[in-house]
Amino acid sequence: MLKRSIFTFKHIHIAITLPILYLWLSGCKEEPQNTTVLPPSQSVENVKLDILRLEPRFKAAYQKLDTLRFKNCSQIYDEFFKDERLFLASWVSGEPIRFFQKISNREIDEGLTSELCAAVANRDNRRLVDSVLKVYPENYDFQKLLSPLFTQLKSYWPEYPIPKIRFMATGYDPRKTWEDNFFESSVYVGDGYIAISSDYFLGEKFTIRHPDTPLYIRKRCTPTYLTSMVAHRLAENLLPQLKNSPTLLDLMIHQGIKYYIVDILLPETEDTIKFFMTKQQAEWLNKNKANVYHELIPMLYETKMSKFRKYLSDGGYCAAIGTFAPSRLATFIGLEIVRSYMNAHPQTQLKELVAIRDYKTFFEKSNYKP
Repeated sequence: MLKRSIFTFKHIHIAITLPILYLWLSGCKEEPQNTTVLPPSQSVENVKLDILRLEPRFKAAYQKLDTLRFKNCSQIYDEFFKDERLFLASWVSGEPIRFFQKISNREIDEGLTSELCAAVANRDNRRLVDSVLKVYPENYDFQKLLSPLFTQLKSYWPEYPIPKIRFMATGYDPRKTWEDNFFESSVYVGDGYIAISSDYFLGEKFTIRHPDTPLYIRKRCTPTYLTSMVAHRLAENLLPQLKNSPTLLDLMIHQGIKYYIVDILLPETEDTIKFFMTKQQAEWLNKNKANVYHELIPMLYETKMSKFRKYLSDGGYCAAIGTFAPSRLATFIGLEIVRSYMNAHPQTQLKELVAIRDYKTFFEKSNYKP
């Protein structure tokens, strides 16, 4: 299968061992849902996206390659792929597009011609592309699906450059872990492009996927979650890198800002889809936010990950409490802190929020009281 090598994402995947808090499981008085206070915005017309599907090109290429009896690969490359050389060179190699902007087109074309011809001839790749086109036909309206997200972004951040969007079927590399395959390949944002591996959204029972991919991740690999995954990756790309040895509070607010961005980008999407949890988990979290926060207070300025990793881990649910409690509990409290800050400072623009680095002062100014 067509492989990529060195894209990396910042992510945390650690087993959850949160102690059971029995008081959380009974006698909790339900609190009203917190709503997100929106930053200042402008009226923006629907954003027209530059979207290109490479799977139909791939299929047309292998049909033509068969008629040519696997001869003249340069003709296949010139007809179907040459105009996307920078994106494809980056996607295949794992190097950023800016790396290839320093290399001559001739050199790029020489390397890509044989690489892509081999991929087009590969039967596994053909089966993968055919599977994608059954779920997402060539006329599938990705413009309608994704334009509202970027229209929202443009309304809150008018000068933000909207990236090009490219879809491609990529498969997985059996030599890598499922984490590397999923987080490096499902959605990637960088250098003016968003690259989406369409085969990562073909349903939780789709078989051409790394066999070790856990169930909670497989459940996100459906068409329903595609827009949410794009929003999460886009939000991650907007955020600055954390300082070395961050405190739990730093991580909470950093991730809370990310979730806040996702929340405002997808106003019509249910929280269960936006934040990867069940309805039962959302109800539990709403009732128990104060208890979660008070559990975290003693560790807010702790820097040893071993002390608090269980509160940030993604695992589908909090195993130590039960399936009704979502994982990433500290992140959700971080989101509540960000909401509280925006309520206290309603004129803060999105780009100003993203630029904040001093999370301790941010927390103090939020006046957060669950």
